[in-house]
Order: sequence, then structure tokens, then C-alpha cells
Amino acid sequence: IFLNLNASSLGTLLGNAMGPYLKLEQFGYVAVSLAALFLLLFSWIPESPYHYVMKGKLDKAEKSLLWYKRHADVKKEINDLVEFIGNNKINVKERIKELNESTNRKNLCIVSTLNFFLYCGGHNVISSYSEIIVRKSAIDITPSTVVTCLGLCMVIAGAVAMIFVDKCGRKPLLICSSLAVALSLIMLGLHFQLLAHGISPKEITWLPILALFLFNFAMPCGMLPIPNTLLGEIFAPKLKTFASLFFTCTAAFLSFCAIKAFQPVLDLVGEDYIFFMMALSALTIFPFTYFLVPETKGKSLIEIQENLQNKKKKPPTSQ
Repeated sequence: IFLNLNASSLGTLLGNAMGPYLKLEQFGYVAVSLAALFLLLFSWIPESPYHYVMKGKLDKAEKSLLWYKRHADVKKEINDLVEFIGNNKINVKERIKELNESTNRKNLCIVSTLNFFLYCGGHNVISSYSEIIVRKSAIDITPSTVVTCLGLCMVIAGAVAMIFVDKCGRKPLLICSSLAVALSLIMLGLHFQLLAHGISPKEITWLPILALFLFNFAMPCGMLPIPNTLLGEIFAPKLKTFASLFFTCTAAFLSFCAIKAFQPVLDLVGEDYIFFMMALSALTIFPFTYFLVPETKGKSLIEIQENLQNKKKKPPTSQ
């Protein structure tokens, strides 16, 4: 689970740590060997109980469930899963039609909007331009050293998120993460504004460093993992493939647009205001999450789907 949630952060950390010391060819060999190691280790992980139940292999489904949940009530959960899947067997055309229903459209809009705020709030942009940001901050610390430490910070933050996501709930973690990210971006904007007003960089060296570390810690604690977590929880298994496809394509498009737009917008508005704009995007997650994002803490997949279906079918009360 830790590797699944933090694969990107670990890759970034290793890349930043090795980059200054290895030739490009050597770096490529190391990257390929890590990918091969992943394929080897991943082949030992069993398929999900849902997959085995879909194939009618109930014995393997029970073993898989015990592998993932050691203290599960195997018979009950497998029977519930068999009943649930039996009521959700539809063809591709019916899946697309059901994805277009109001509840599923709303859920798709929720995770896509969180994605929009995520990328407009600096995800990928800050990591892609972090070394340039450190250089323009005019601090005396070597940029490559700062970037490597930021990667380590992201890995630690991912471990923290893994521990607290089920203890605190999705909504509180997402709200706290967005507020911390917004604060870090405001601090970055303030730093460049102070530099523009003639303040010596040596007097405020701590400000961009603190801001970047806060950003890289807060982002993996909520804004980064929660949309993906919700994607796997608020859609029925029969719709997850199409929802994931839409979510991934949207994320790739938004990431590309955000990274390509950063430099032109920076040239247009300046180094201070672009970070204030990102902070506004991160800050918007607070009211959006509070009013619209469902809480899925402590609920099984079946419970979440039944709750969503009950809300959908609930008739209006008469006065």
C-alpha cells in the first residue's frame, strides 16, 4: 500500500538524488532495473476478491480476501460480494448509460473538479520548476540539495497520509491539506514580493525554504491521494473502468496545460502573483470539499454504493 501511494514520490526522490552524480546512460539503466524489480514484486500480489468472484473462483476469492484483510469475516463478505456483483452485471452500452445518470455525473464532476484544483494549485508545476524557483529565490543553498530534500519530504508525507486517511477521514484531511498548500503558496508569493521591494535575500532565506517544504508535505497528505481514493470508492465496480479512464485523461490534460501555461503566465503577471493565483485555487478546495465531497471513512465498497443508491432513489417528502 505504501509503495502504491508513494511510487511517484519515491521515483522523484531517487531521480533527484541520483541525477547530479550519474551520467544519463547510467541513470537510464538504474531506472530500468527499478521497473523490472517492480514487475517481479507485483507478480506476487494476488488479484482482488472482486476479480475472482467475477470469474466464479470463490476459493481463490476467499484466500485473496484473507491476504488483504487478515481479520475479515470471509464467508459473509464473499457472499455479500457475490450478491452485489450478481446485481451489477451489465454490458458496455448499459454501463455508459448508467454513468450518465445524475448521481454518477455528480460524482464524476466532484473528482474531476478536485483534479482541476490540484493541478491549478501547483501539483507538477512546483515539482517541475522547483530548482528554478530555488535559484530565483536567490538563496545560498545548492538548488539540487533542496530539491532532493523536498523529495524526501514528499515520501514522509505519503507515509503520514497512509496512517491518517482512515483515522481522520477523507474530508478533514483534504481540507487541512488544501489550507496548508494555500499557505505555502502565499508564502512563496510573499517572498518574491519582498524581493521586488528591495529586501535582501539573506534576511528571508528561511521563507522560500519553509514554503517549499510545507507545500511538498501538505500536498501528498490530502490533495494528491484523496481524489484517487474517492474514485475507487464512490463508483460501482461496473463503472470504475470508464470513470478511471475519464479521470486519468482529464488529469493528463490538466497536468500538460498547467506545466505549459506556467512560464507564459509567469512572464505576464510576475513571480509573486502567479503563486497567489495558485493559492486561490488550493483555497477553493475548502468550501468545495465541505459542501460537496462525500465522506467515505470506515465504509465498505458495498455500503458506499448502497448509500449512494438510496440517496438517488429516496422520494421527496410530502409536506
